[in-house]
Amino acid sequence: MREYGVTTRHVDGYSLSETPDQYADLVQAHKVFSSVPFMVTCCYFHEMARVIRPGGFLYVAEISY
Repeated sequence: MREYGVTTRHVDGYSLSETPDQYADLVQAHKVFSSVPFMVTCCYFHEMARVIRPGGFLYVAEISY
């Protein structure tokens, strides 16, 4: 992943506290929010907005049954 300039970060399951403000060009969440409580989801969206650089992208993918 270094070849493409991609950085992955481990999270604590509640926040993106280890990621600095306006750090990321892209934040991706794949099949996460359907399995966590609503308030945790709200906190994550707040955190994702905090860490995305201006003009950055947020990609969220969920499966609907």
